[in-house]
Amino acid sequence: MPLRDPRQLGDYTLEHALSEGPAGEVYAGRGPGGERVAIKLFSTELESPQNFLQRAERLKRVEAFHSAMILDAGIEGARPYVVSEFVDGVSLRQAVIEHGPLGGAALHRLAIATMTALAAIHQAGAVHGALRPDNVLLGPDGPRVINTGVAAAVESGAAIATQQVASPAFLAPEQFAGALFPPSADLFSWGATVAFAATGQSPFHSNSLSAAMNRILREEPDLSGVADPPRQIVAACLAKDPGLRPSASEALMRLVGHSMLTDLPPIIEEAPPRRRSRAPALVAAAVVLAVLSAGGGHALARVTRPNAPQGIAAAPSTPPGASAAPSMSVRPAQPDPTPPPKPTASVKAAGIGLTLHENPSDPVILRAYRVGKDTYIREGDTFVKSKISNAEPGFSPDGKWLALYAEPTLTIINLQTKEQFALTPQVSGTLTLPTWSPDSKRLLLNITDGGDPELAMGFALVDPVTRTTATVNTQDKGERIYAWLPDSSGVLIDYKTETGWGLRARDLGGRELWTRHWVGQLWGRRSFNPSNTSFLTLCPSGGSFCLWDPQSWGRQATVAVYGSKGGTLLSWYDDSHLIITEPRDKDKAVHQIIAIDLRGRTQRVMGELVGKDDRDDLIYTYTRR
Repeated sequence: MPLRDPRQLGDYTLEHALSEGPAGEVYAGRGPGGERVAIKLFSTELESPQNFLQRAERLKRVEAFHSAMILDAGIEGARPYVVSEFVDGVSLRQAVIEHGPLGGAALHRLAIATMTALAAIHQAGAVHGALRPDNVLLGPDGPRVINTGVAAAVESGAAIATQQVASPAFLAPEQFAGALFPPSADLFSWGATVAFAATGQSPFHSNSLSAAMNRILREEPDLSGVADPPRQIVAACLAKDPGLRPSASEALMRLVGHSMLTDLPPIIEEAPPRRRSRAPALVAAAVVLAVLSAGGGHALARVTRPNAPQGIAAAPSTPPGASAAPSMSVRPAQPDPTPPPKPTASVKAAGIGLTLHENPSDPVILRAYRVGKDTYIREGDTFVKSKISNAEPGFSPDGKWLALYAEPTLTIINLQTKEQFALTPQVSGTLTLPTWSPDSKRLLLNITDGGDPELAMGFALVDPVTRTTATVNTQDKGERIYAWLPDSSGVLIDYKTETGWGLRARDLGGRELWTRHWVGQLWGRRSFNPSNTSFLTLCPSGGSFCLWDPQSWGRQATVAVYGSKGGTLLSWYDDSHLIITEPRDKDKAVHQIIAIDLRGRTQRVMGELVGKDDRDDLIYTYTRR
């Protein structure tokens, strides 16, 4: 509405008000040359005007890639104001409310544009500090981020207090803990903003400030309405731990390629001091965006080598430690898979109150379980307590061998002839988790340091035919689990990266084959699905499981498994279903073992356990039939 008494702020004439709120007023105005500008006049009075002017000067160096450029700043009395380019458009919030959520290419364009703005902001050594749907305008030339850095430039305590009241669902967990404007929080706010664009509400939507804070601090985001792209990047940016979130430059490159472009050098370098200069890295990013826009799609490539092991693509010729760039995995929507068949028989376990509900056509079966020092081995429809105390069982895929490891002795039994023998492997460290190779020719035991947590130092390989043991020292210092590659030619283990967890492949001599630093933590010893077309990890963002294509190493799906009170993933049922224990609740009389589909929906009860017998040291061993 027009001002009754248009005023001047420095060299700028105020024409009419655009908005008004607790933080201040925003006006449309004119600059000295008649150019249109937007002027934000803050309500707060500054404690240090000089600090504000210094911060505002830094904001002028931010490149205008999909953001409204900060042109000037000043002080009227004790009240600060910031002048920026005028963007003729509606806010993202208003657009979604009036016209509904974005999807498809429109959502992807919004994600790329706003992340491009963040990359430029961070390159200039600044932060946005208040990214949310109100601060994204949909202008005639595309999405534009506004109010860059102004919340941090004005005395930050008041600004963050205003945000916590006005838009708590777009703040990062660390901001509630006192970290007011870290760059990592911009990534979290971006993820929440894009999720809002896709669904019409924050992924932590709640009806009160306290409920929103609780969801942000303790619960996983609701991304059920966010499609790929850009769901994968949104999930990564919404990690609770700021150290697990990608940088703006990394996220931008992933969005541009719609895949994890991990062998590209970082695009963010030291910002040049010249105002409006074009940093080569961001120019390159802009060129890529222009090419994609002109071409109407994505340029994709898959790099493979001859004689790659079945079920997993060989890495391109890169130095040890380098990660190959995965291609995009395009998967058309599939109908719901056929659920597991209904059970036709029940089997009672020994030693605990466990009842299994089975069908002869089930592709998997519970072959053993361990509770405390007692190990029970299945024989037909009964479970027999092993004479070997504190034994870890391991069954070969072909059904021929059973390994029982009870430190320091390894006992191997030929289940066909009932012949058995014992070995005492000599290693420097602690042996654990006997696991047979997919071809059933070798047994692997992890060598750990015996600490808490146990860290891998290498592995031992046992040949049951020659009855010999070979040890391989790696000093991986990852979690203690090694998993076999599907062709039995090597092993996988996770390792800590600068931003989270990745996977490292080694041959059976311990030589590194490749790394995949973006995929998260190894789930377990049988992470590949039965057909070796998917690989399961703990998601980089935490709180759920990720499925990856072992040819391209692009993400296929995210599966929510854990409830608020815990729960354990036990095994693959088939390519489309997982077996899990339901979240533990000691108040329930019966706990269930269930089969879920890859959307996390319960498909069948596989077993029931008396609640009091659900112990931390109860370990199940499922095998293929």
